[in-house]
Amino acid sequence: MMPFSDEDLQEPVSDLIDEEFYQDLFQKAIAYFEIDDFDSAILYFSLVLDEVPEHKEAKFFAVLSDFAKNNTSHAKSLFDFYMVSEQKQKEDIRKYIYDI
Repeated sequence: MMPFSDEDLQEPVSDLIDEEFYQDLFQKAIAYFEIDDFDSAILYFSLVLDEVPEHKEAKFFAVLSDFAKNNTSHAKSLFDFYMVSEQKQKEDIRKYIYDI
């Protein structure tokens, strides 16, 4: 007897793993960014995006982490500003980074 039914095997992986798991990955990625380990941050943001591609902040921070590899001080300033900004400002900051 198989431990999973055919229906279980048809479910997307994102339905099987709860959102708390992705939030944990996201928080680990942020922590890596904060200690300037941008490659690890990109990896963890990518893991989130693999299953939750619409995660706006994971996408933004993955791009920002890549940008930070060559422009650390500017990226860290944008990160700090983003973290204290209101929602409308966050949308503007994301657009700015995507346009670079």
